[in-house]
Amino acid sequence: MRKAENSFDLGTLCAAVLLVACLAFPAAAPGKSVLIGSPDLSGADGSIECIGTSCYWGGIAQLTLAGPGTFTTAPADGTVTSWRVNGTAAGGGGIFIHVIRRTGPEQYLGLSDSGAAIHTDGTTPNPTSLDVDVGNLISSTVVAYDMPGASAALGTRASPGSNFGGIGILSAGGTYERDPMSTTLDTELLFNATVELEVPRITSLSARQGPLTGGTPVTITGDHLAIATSVRFGETTVPVVSADNESIKVVSPPHPEGGSVDVTVTTAGGSSAASADTKFTYPEPPAPDDKKPPKVTKVKFARGKFVAANIGGPVVSAAKVGSKVTYRLSENATVAATVKRIGKKRRLKKAGKSFSLTAKAGKNSFFFSGRLKNKTLKPGRYKLLLSARDAQGNKSKKPAAARFKVVR
Repeated sequence: MRKAENSFDLGTLCAAVLLVACLAFPAAAPGKSVLIGSPDLSGADGSIECIGTSCYWGGIAQLTLAGPGTFTTAPADGTVTSWRVNGTAAGGGGIFIHVIRRTGPEQYLGLSDSGAAIHTDGTTPNPTSLDVDVGNLISSTVVAYDMPGASAALGTRASPGSNFGGIGILSAGGTYERDPMSTTLDTELLFNATVELEVPRITSLSARQGPLTGGTPVTITGDHLAIATSVRFGETTVPVVSADNESIKVVSPPHPEGGSVDVTVTTAGGSSAASADTKFTYPEPPAPDDKKPPKVTKVKFARGKFVAANIGGPVVSAAKVGSKVTYRLSENATVAATVKRIGKKRRLKKAGKSFSLTAKAGKNSFFFSGRLKNKTLKPGRYKLLLSARDAQGNKSKKPAAARFKVVR
């Protein structure tokens, strides 16, 4: 328990005195309110008291996170709609809450103050209406005015990690500092506040269209945008380049399907609504007939002269049988391979049944043994021709070819 007494002008004291305790914010479902501080205010084992003539107690809590997904500052813009406190007040004493903002390592600015608590049983809410911006803190004050029998007390409970220290006290609009020499360890102040969070709102996009491949810088402008948990173009989540409460910078993702998608920002307060101002448009993808056909290039035999595999024939050196064939493909496609024998006057005659390969864009390879189905190629000169067909049915305009020779 701690007690402090000073002389104050009553009017100034009523408007100005603050006791600060910054509390953790539990995670909230989108669009719902959050509770700041402990949900259970019962079981006080101590108190912060003001008893006597014109006294106050000031302090600032430095609470650890209550668990995964919780906050130490406001997770989004909102409004404090009610608060609860476990304490007592009589004869001109009172307990208050306030909204404050950190302005330096140990400096804070008072933003708004509630009236004195009507209910101090820890369960009945006290109505109020205090604006909260993302990153703001909630604090409390115990005051006894210069009246006979005035007193106020705020309940405390042992809570490892919930440390608080003394501060100087000023009204909303004033600044104050924490006193590092008066820190009280492992103690929780028993009050909480309910905050209704604002849903983020998008008012404009700096760019409203971009290519199918993405890459367009877009500045999203609106309200309540800070600490976005996700930014999406349609169903695609994009990384945030930079952000504040009024704008977010991102880069449009690829969208091969084309058409319009809604840009959405999600915070602890919920997800922004879709409107004409949130549409980002991609062009329609080209029709299959307008698309460049797949292309096969750089067909090459590792060994241009080899012995064809001959099942049931004489045994030959494995190093001389067949050859690795490499080629490049402009896109994923099915490749048809045809072998033609080079005859007199360089006339080409199909040597056997064609075969197909499933290949990816870039470099590919396969092993050719010199056999087509169950037929072994006879010694002679040949040409291997490769052509491709993509998923839309587009075919190579001209097959790629490489020559090879089968020897005895």
